[in-house]
Amino acid sequence: MAEKTYDELVGQVRVAYIGNKEVKKDTIARTGVEWFGFGDVQVVDARAASLLLRHKTVWCKAEELPAIAEQIAKAAEEKPAPAAEPESAPAPQAEPDAADDAKMDALQKAILNLDQASPEHYTEKGKPRIEAVRALLPEGMDVTVAEVNAAFKALGGE
Repeated sequence: MAEKTYDELVGQVRVAYIGNKEVKKDTIARTGVEWFGFGDVQVVDARAASLLLRHKTVWCKAEELPAIAEQIAKAAEEKPAPAAEPESAPAPQAEPDAADDAKMDALQKAILNLDQASPEHYTEKGKPRIEAVRALLPEGMDVTVAEVNAAFKALGGE
């Protein structure tokens, strides 16, 4: 009777990267695997997959990728267009909404680029550290804890 290898015993799982980094290294299960951009699929053992897939904003099973990509596309399409202002309304009132959207987008991008396994990036309660988020924002952009929490919640965090 031939002995089975570890890989044959535990099985292999195809894991897709759904973050926005150009290169994402596995710092969770420490497999040495790298993903190259959104949608890249790599094969890892079941143990590593169980650790990686806990981070639902970073990885998913490969078979879930089309549905997630569709959700992201719909969310981008459904972003409400700024309401038409009456002609008598001054133009500067419309600008803060665009600035707020840009700030929220920058915050969410920064949060998605944090390393969830790093205690320098996330608190023990699983929330992003404001200093880590600020370090990834464009120079001169100032944010409050409430804004970071709102962006994190919008990404599905608690």
